[in-house]
Amino acid sequence: MSVARRTVRHMTVVRAKLAAHLHRLTTPFLFVGSGLSRRYIGTEDWEGLLRRFASLTPRPYEFYKTSAEGHLPTVASKIAEVFHEIWWEKEEFSKSRRDWSSSLQGVESALKVEIAKHLSNMPPLDALAAPLNTEIDLLKRAVVDGIITTNYDPLLETIFSDFHTFTGQDDLLFSTSQGIGEIYKIHGSYSVPDSLVLTAKDYANFEERNAYLAAKLMTIFVEHPVIFLGYSLGDQNVTMILQSIAKCLTQDNIENLRDRLIFVQWEPGAEPSVDPYTIMMDDYPLSVLRVTVNDFVDVFTVLSELKRSFPAKLLRRLKEQVYDLVLGDDPHNRLVVADIDDKAKNDDIEVVFGVGIHAKIGTQGYVGLKRWDIIEDVVDGKSEFDAGAIVTQVLPGLLKGSGNLPVYKYLAEYDALDEAGDVKTDLGIDPRILTMAEKSKGGISTGEWHKKNSARFLEGVLGIADLLEKKGVDGVVNYGVYLNPEIVSIDELRSFLETHKHLKDETWEATQYVKLTCFLDWLSYGRRNQKQPD
Repeated sequence: MSVARRTVRHMTVVRAKLAAHLHRLTTPFLFVGSGLSRRYIGTEDWEGLLRRFASLTPRPYEFYKTSAEGHLPTVASKIAEVFHEIWWEKEEFSKSRRDWSSSLQGVESALKVEIAKHLSNMPPLDALAAPLNTEIDLLKRAVVDGIITTNYDPLLETIFSDFHTFTGQDDLLFSTSQGIGEIYKIHGSYSVPDSLVLTAKDYANFEERNAYLAAKLMTIFVEHPVIFLGYSLGDQNVTMILQSIAKCLTQDNIENLRDRLIFVQWEPGAEPSVDPYTIMMDDYPLSVLRVTVNDFVDVFTVLSELKRSFPAKLLRRLKEQVYDLVLGDDPHNRLVVADIDDKAKNDDIEVVFGVGIHAKIGTQGYVGLKRWDIIEDVVDGKSEFDAGAIVTQVLPGLLKGSGNLPVYKYLAEYDALDEAGDVKTDLGIDPRILTMAEKSKGGISTGEWHKKNSARFLEGVLGIADLLEKKGVDGVVNYGVYLNPEIVSIDELRSFLETHKHLKDETWEATQYVKLTCFLDWLSYGRRNQKQPD
């Protein structure tokens, strides 16, 4: 038998064994490491990333490595400390300073910003050659309940675009995750630079709180098979997580993990195989299934052929809305679920799940409204949303995060503002709404640098249209909120926001677009609500 035919036979055996194994279990989770990103988008490994940014400092990477005795988190700390001054001084980082300086949290933040920018420039996946393009096509069709990853880059969000992403420990621990159709970026994400777990300080904080994360992940490991991709069997990140989870389980329960942990090892030229393997976890052995492959076609084919009645996105939305409905103890809520692009008309809805009294479904359900639904509604100014439902049901949940949100439109329509434009104190309005309302008065700063330079920049400007003509779109985005409210035309500001909705697709511009929307909201419904002097 030729080598080529022997390889095909073994690959078929791998596919058959893995399929048989997974079909006995529930839908899997993926635990994804940097090996996948290196394979498909060419990102560096951790040391390669640090070496790249050490080259921007006066000393070679080896200086930092030997100073840290090879401990990579400490290497990152040392590079970050030197890079901090370089970043603040050199012209090549001037745009980064404009975009990020107001949000940095410490000396290490500058390095994280540049790493995040570097990783955000992901090459297009459709340019990949075989077999990588085949693997990506299969992975996009994989039937998985969710993904855990220590990667920073955008690869997984790109492949699983319907999944909801949680960034860092805080986002996962303090948000309501549903355990399906979700990506858990436990070491942070390029989209939030300060979330990156990179330096010695970051790892110390991560390990200090690791027990909480392990408790959150333990349910996943107990209820799902977990397939590790892009890690070596001895990877420190994986070992740390498994050790933390094992500490929460009895020996009998640890044995129950035996069939659920599957490590896929990519070895060029290796004979594909499926066999049991033992990982030593301190003083006890942990049995796992090891799958050795020379490409991922067989593994991803098996995942793409798993069966599930409903798409993950649909199941997540069902679970999320039923959870919110029960948690809120409000039998008058209605749940509407379509298949499912969040744009379906009610006439096209095929699945309706109701709790409580029978009621005619209005033009839009409220449970499940997202942040951008509210922002677009305020910009549009015409919707038929029920203000009471928005104030009592929607805004408190959306304001759990750190983002800004317009609130005055709904407070005014809910008759929750007094003659001075302040929120009435006798209505039990959620404190998060009160905080957002106070923050929005007069305009939310777009950054200390812009605030400091606003008077000079806006000298002689007569309003939004004049600012747009003289300074362009960036001028309005960065400085519009600093205009004197007396000269701001609500119609001009609304027209700008309606015309430039595409700005929400850019990270910095989207943030400022929301702040401009909050400015419009306050001008239209908060400041205008004030009783004018006779």
